[in-house]
Amino acid sequence: MSIPVSDRVDSITIEDVSVQELSDFFNDLDDLEDYCDDMIILYEREQISTLGSEKFLKILEKEARLIEDIARQSCRMLREHRRVIDAVGHCSETRKTLSKPKK
Repeated sequence: MSIPVSDRVDSITIEDVSVQELSDFFNDLDDLEDYCDDMIILYEREQISTLGSEKFLKILEKEARLIEDIARQSCRMLREHRRVIDAVGHCSETRKTLSKPKK
């Protein structure tokens, strides 16, 4: 079960990143996670299929298309959510700095 986007957005405050930007980022991240979950399922099916069989080849085709989907989604996220990605990449450092006791 996934944590709702609204709960994730409410749990963090990032300077210069709007609630809408965070919401869009988390929605797209959920889509990317779905693609990755699908890839895991296909991989598991591939591993138990007979090599060279029709089923095996169809799974490989689906995996190839899914790799393209994952790449497109990832590239789009890098393009559209660069500010959020950069900010989130530093939010734990910022939290540590803000929560350090003053001497």
